[in-house]
Amino acid sequence: MSETPKHIHFSGLVGSAKAFAVEEEFRTQGGQHLVICASKEDAAYFYNDLEALFGEREMDYSKKQILFYPTSYKRPYEPERPDNTYILSRTEVLQRLSTSERRTVIVSYPEALSEKVFTRKLLAKNTFKVKQGDKINLDFLTDLLYEYGFENVDFVVEPGQFAVRGGLIDVYSFANDNPYRIEFFGDEVDSIRSFDIGSQLSLERLNNIVLLPNMQQQAFIEERESILEYLPKATTIWIEEMGFFATQIDKEYERAVEAWEKINENSTSNSDAWETLPSPSGRGAGGEGPGKLFAKSEELLKALEAHPTIEFGDSSHLSPLTSHLSTPLPSPSSTKTLTSSSITSTTTSRKATASSSTPRVPSNWTASRPS
Repeated sequence: MSETPKHIHFSGLVGSAKAFAVEEEFRTQGGQHLVICASKEDAAYFYNDLEALFGEREMDYSKKQILFYPTSYKRPYEPERPDNTYILSRTEVLQRLSTSERRTVIVSYPEALSEKVFTRKLLAKNTFKVKQGDKINLDFLTDLLYEYGFENVDFVVEPGQFAVRGGLIDVYSFANDNPYRIEFFGDEVDSIRSFDIGSQLSLERLNNIVLLPNMQQQAFIEERESILEYLPKATTIWIEEMGFFATQIDKEYERAVEAWEKINENSTSNSDAWETLPSPSGRGAGGEGPGKLFAKSEELLKALEAHPTIEFGDSSHLSPLTSHLSTPLPSPSSTKTLTSSSITSTTTSRKATASSSTPRVPSNWTASRPS
């Protein structure tokens, strides 16, 4: 596959063979790849497989080549507190795509891709960079974090929090998996370190960092677009059953419409409720309908067709096909064998320590591997 055609159809690949196919193409061709699995459970296991193949289980998330992109909510328009681990995962992916050309594989699923995101322009506008040696007043930085919606706490334990102790400020940005500890000497940034929230011990000394708020909050959202708009044109899209993908996108949109209509019915007697209608991630959306928050299948399919595409499954929905591979890949060598111990069947919180052997996907995910 040294010269990847516009659209390829793979058939005969089952189980972890799909992960080996992605790994081989990524190692030989590099670039950026988006893998769209059929469901969130399939995506979690696929991410798990790739982590094992690339040996990234114990690697700091910011240094990984394999990233996970989930939804930012459980159900559309539910007035529940969003899980910041979901939002952190999404923001890290968008930050990587907007600021770096690093070789990356992003693993996701239809529901996550259906939710529109903030634009690149808005991301840049709400990004604050801190570099060792910068002249920054601590009070100014504190005021900025309040403006960004960060919460002042005694000890930071999750994204969106900060703590001030004398000439130190701990900040848990939505742009990194671990919080930062910024030490000041007067108004000068003397040192920057990432640290572990459990032990409070330093992990790595850094020269510069990015502070990013929760971009899902309505206060920051002016316009939205599909995440596919972030992808470089040369990004290779791996997708399982294009028709099924379109069906799932439409079902998610229909669920959002039903929830939206129900909220409108319940809020007609209270005009103030209009300004506090929940967004997909659980925050106030100011009366924004599904059309602004979610993409429809035709919109995403059109965007996908602009990229090199490799489709798994018994049949292909893209044309013209310049290649059709119907023979399964050879069995992987013994040096690349995925054992039951290397592919865990459970998922854990992103807050797991680096010594954890389980994949870092949100803790409220549960899945059982298909037989």
